[in-house]
Amino acid sequence: MDRSITIVGASGQMGKWFANFFLSRGWTVHLFSRTPEKIAMLKKELKIAHVKGKVSFTTDFHECVPKSAWIMLSIPATSHEETIAAVAPLMKKDAVLFDIASVKGTIPAILLAARSKHGIHVLSTHPMYGPGTESMRNKNFILVDLEGDKNVLDEFKAIIEPERPTIIEATAQEHDRMIAYTLGIPHMLNILFGKFLKDQHVDIEKLVSFEGTTFHLQHLISQEVVTQEPYIYATIEIENQEFIAMLSEFKNATEILIELIKNKDYDGFTKEFLAIRENYARVAEFKSVGQRFNSAARRSLDIIKDGKESK
Repeated sequence: MDRSITIVGASGQMGKWFANFFLSRGWTVHLFSRTPEKIAMLKKELKIAHVKGKVSFTTDFHECVPKSAWIMLSIPATSHEETIAAVAPLMKKDAVLFDIASVKGTIPAILLAARSKHGIHVLSTHPMYGPGTESMRNKNFILVDLEGDKNVLDEFKAIIEPERPTIIEATAQEHDRMIAYTLGIPHMLNILFGKFLKDQHVDIEKLVSFEGTTFHLQHLISQEVVTQEPYIYATIEIENQEFIAMLSEFKNATEILIELIKNKDYDGFTKEFLAIRENYARVAEFKSVGQRFNSAARRSLDIIKDGKESK
């Protein structure tokens, strides 16, 4: 296998993660970013002191794309059409162009059109972890076979399988629907949680002194969500049509609970509560929920305590 790759959007957080990943495994890695300023910043931030592979930095597609067997698009979902139009004509005929976008939408169709026009290979992927992750071990990695014969998919699997991720194969539509549940809804809930506290002008420092375990973990997740790049999170909420279709159902579920509370309907509230518990209990891991919940809270609180004591 030709172990050369161009990473488009290399100055982004996931671009840097994959740059380190491929370099540390001996690949030749060409890192593309749009401006010299981004390239200069990338050179400072990239962990290449002990790399095994070769690395180059460029703002010109002509200097990297024709040299690579793999082209990774680590860019916002809204930038794919323009970027694919610029990249695909420069690729070697046997090279593979693939995205890592959190929302597929029209991206698969654009990739397939580029394949038809330029005779390249295409794949769609989604690593289900963030740039703070040390490795992809035991992390979900979703693959969408666009060509229908699994040849390119199997080539990509051979690259990542030694890292022992959990590989999931899906269609583009199935991907977007599941991601609406696993990213769209959780992100929205945690953004709403933070927005509510902000809009209520709550003294966060004082509020934390009143927290219990549930608030601590919910607050932790909400804080982590808003540390991320807002535009990327906006695309997950706005560009996923499967998520947009769920919003009315989300609103209805909220209104049902609000009415139960307003009407002091204990029986209705209990019925909804137990139905949710029963649904969760269908998964084996539900049996250990208390242990895992309290373990996560203890670990988080220990980190905070250690930080205070080290000052």
